[in-house]
Amino acid sequence: MSYTYLVIVCLIAAFANRYALKGVSNWLSYTDSLHKYGCELPPSYAHGEPFLGTDLANRIKKGMQNGNLMEVMRQIFESYGTTFRAKIMGKSVLYTMDVQNIQAVVALEFEKFGVEPLRQATSGTWMGKGIFVTDGPVWDHARRTLRPIFHRAQVGNLTAFEKHVSRMIKLIPRDETTVDLQTLFRRLFLDTSTEYLFGDCTDSLSSESGSLEADAFITSFDNALRGVSRRQMLGPLMNLLGSDKEWKKAVAEVHARIDKYVDAALQRRREGGSSQITSSSYVFADQLVYETQDRLFLRDQLLNVFFPARDSAAIGASCVFFMLARNPDAWQKLRGEVLKIDQPITFEVLKSMKYLSWVLNESLRLLSPTNRAVRTCLSDCVLPRGGGVKGTSPIYVLKGTRIDMDFGLMHQDEEVWGKDAKLFRPERWEKVKPMWTYIPFLGGPRICPAQQMVLTQYGYLLVRLMQEFERMVNRDEVSSFIEEHRMTKQSRNGVKVAFVTAGKK
Repeated sequence: MSYTYLVIVCLIAAFANRYALKGVSNWLSYTDSLHKYGCELPPSYAHGEPFLGTDLANRIKKGMQNGNLMEVMRQIFESYGTTFRAKIMGKSVLYTMDVQNIQAVVALEFEKFGVEPLRQATSGTWMGKGIFVTDGPVWDHARRTLRPIFHRAQVGNLTAFEKHVSRMIKLIPRDETTVDLQTLFRRLFLDTSTEYLFGDCTDSLSSESGSLEADAFITSFDNALRGVSRRQMLGPLMNLLGSDKEWKKAVAEVHARIDKYVDAALQRRREGGSSQITSSSYVFADQLVYETQDRLFLRDQLLNVFFPARDSAAIGASCVFFMLARNPDAWQKLRGEVLKIDQPITFEVLKSMKYLSWVLNESLRLLSPTNRAVRTCLSDCVLPRGGGVKGTSPIYVLKGTRIDMDFGLMHQDEEVWGKDAKLFRPERWEKVKPMWTYIPFLGGPRICPAQQMVLTQYGYLLVRLMQEFERMVNRDEVSSFIEEHRMTKQSRNGVKVAFVTAGKK
């Protein structure tokens, strides 16, 4: 045996011994913490490949490809309980649909969990230091800057929204031809979000379908979004994508476009634009530049707000109509409430409509653009449930553990909602007061700041379409919801329906 070979063997043995001792030390410390806090271990996923957990990763990937990831996860939770631990690409992951654990992570123990370790790696190049990809002081500064603007946004003023809704209604066939509402709603919320956020409407609902410049921006935005999705799926292996020049090109094009909006807002401020909001117009960027003139900060926040304003809002509206298309009795009952309105549609009128509220709640309970949230544990802590055979004991969570919360399945948990939990029944909301068992807009400090605005727009959209059409007929050949995952979850088949005007059978 050569001297060099002997040295290498000794070094390997020394490192192995060192890390073995460290592992033993960590395990002893972990078991001490279990006893100290009265914790027990949660069930562990029975990996066929236990080192990297590629078997579970492949099972999840297959569910996404087949459009039934929610059902795949339902089956896993049924096997292991509402909380279990597993490995994904070598990383320790705690999966939970337990309401107490979810409340602890997003609210009660908020400071001990963050998004930055996960999101900055996959999205930081694109979304910068925006509110959706940061933690700590950077996130807190962004949140404090944005919150008052949303509070001043006069969500009850529906004048601007009506302009776009009336344009969209003109595009709906009146000869009972099939139309894909998901496509129409994307165009609707693209127009409303670009006008609201940037003061520059894309006019995708107009007969000219918008400018070429706007089309190029949306194409680049979608390409950047797909690149982020690829990175999220690869996780630690995302470097396999190499330099990914096409994605970086799309990111640069999006940044350049947003920078133009920032420059325009700053110029309007220099020219003496008022910080006062008028009833006829509201531009988010114009209000934001009165909070700060940091161009990079402004770009990051506008980009972070534009994504949910455009994608999530459109998909959420599509989910509502997807459910109503398959429940004509609910459509007729809601339309009866709508036809009783004998005054202009205002925020107050919408808030007074009980069945409208029930339909929105029930639709977003069963389907929503996002049904899970992921966090990283930033410091060792205790979660209230999931340990032991019965899953009722607290569990000790180590720093660095990924927490994957499935509130979509929590929304359909029979223990919470009853045996008919998977059925669309708006009437259940007459008595239900769910609190933390219903969080389609999440909860805690990271709750969606535009929640009230979005719900108001959904209600207005329903009322206007029911005033125009007597019935909506499902034209989708597939009865179930086939999932398509990007950074959100939408219907792979769209929402294909036909509308029937009053007087026709």
